[in-house]
Amino acid sequence: MVFLRIFALAALVLFSFAVGSGTNQIAAIMTPVFFISAIALYFLPTIEGNLRKQANINSIALVNIFLGWTLVGWVVAIAWACKEKHAVEAPRAEEVTSPPRSPNAQTYTSTSSVADQLTKLATLKEKGILTDEEFASQKAKLLA
Repeated sequence: MVFLRIFALAALVLFSFAVGSGTNQIAAIMTPVFFISAIALYFLPTIEGNLRKQANINSIALVNIFLGWTLVGWVVAIAWACKEKHAVEAPRAEEVTSPPRSPNAQTYTSTSSVADQLTKLATLKEKGILTDEEFASQKAKLLA
């Protein structure tokens, strides 16, 4: 559909330019048509992005305004505006394959010393919050 819009606006611009370059009554009518259709063709990437409800319409408009006068900038803006929206990304393999954590296991930051962390682990083990296996695995992680 966008190619149809590009073709229609480009044809209107060329036709109105050819007819509007004369000095008769029709030329006086076609001159404003040329300017309006040329502006619409220039801003077509922004219009297309708005019609497609692109989330980054402001960025498309900025590229269109500041770089649209170059053919490359205009093509980049129209391609960006016509880009399909992608679905939410699937989780990465590391996130899917990681084993579930025990609700009682705690993670420690590196701000406290290893001795403090070992003391906290021992306290949790004495209170029965951590099992012997969990205590041993957490202790191994700290000492590694």
